[in-house]
Amino acid sequence: MQSVTTFHGADILKPKVSAFYDATSGTFSYVVRDPSSSACAIIDPLLDFDLNSGELQHRSADAIVRYVESKRLQVQWIIETHVHTDHLSAAQYLKDVLGGKTAIAGAVCKEQRHYARLLNLPRSFKTDGSQFDWLFRNAEHYLIGNMQATAIYTPGHGLSCMAHLIGNAVFVGDTLLMPDIGTGRADLPGANRARLFHSAKKILRLPARTRLFVGHDYGGEERAYVEYQTSIGQQRRHNCLVCERSRESDFLRRRSALDRTLPAPELLFAAAQVNIRGGHLPPPESNEICYLKIPLLSPASAAGSVRG
Repeated sequence: MQSVTTFHGADILKPKVSAFYDATSGTFSYVVRDPSSSACAIIDPLLDFDLNSGELQHRSADAIVRYVESKRLQVQWIIETHVHTDHLSAAQYLKDVLGGKTAIAGAVCKEQRHYARLLNLPRSFKTDGSQFDWLFRNAEHYLIGNMQATAIYTPGHGLSCMAHLIGNAVFVGDTLLMPDIGTGRADLPGANRARLFHSAKKILRLPARTRLFVGHDYGGEERAYVEYQTSIGQQRRHNCLVCERSRESDFLRRRSALDRTLPAPELLFAAAQVNIRGGHLPPPESNEICYLKIPLLSPASAAGSVRG
């Protein structure tokens, strides 16, 4: 199978990228356009969800709808970079409105099995990834219009993490964040710090000029603004946790110390139940209302089940 770095020179197109920011979760969603056609992909769209009231809204997703319709784009893919734990996916809503295929890494099946056990989901819940239209394999090539793209499996932050190299741009989800933040956390279901280190290093082997788009930003200690774009070269030189000089032992120590300071994501269980379903809500109950479950865990079981 071809290396992810084999597209060179005239073969590489520069996709047109539009970012949409949700301040509540610090999430960036993207519309990635083929510059030679009307084709596009949507990456990591979200629903607006208030945990206290249980209210779902589509403000963020509708902003993407308005953009796509105003540019007369054709959505071919709606891609999740992983099973998110801090927001609910709008993939199915956008598919219903705009079309396109929902897609995620094939390793989502492992996360489905984990959450099915943790949340005691009914036996009818399928753990074969069939809630998505497409399951990407590592190093799989695909097209967005005339633009070549490659799926790169990057486990570590979670089991289903996958970066997408689209033209001269790579969308990394939470594997790498802006250089002054470093990487995503590695203490939630399916996470592994050593795998995260090696996945980040895999991404950093891409050409230095490759544009890099992160899944989240919250500002930094020395900046009050958010950013979403950097480059492979900048990450190699300046990433505070995993630059080109970083050693695995140092990364493991520092990432572990940081993770111990982080609370569990507020929407962990709510997000997981929707996101392992590809953006579908749980089936409505006898009163035609959908419900989300929250397990009550002792400290010992929480350490083993939630963060394992």
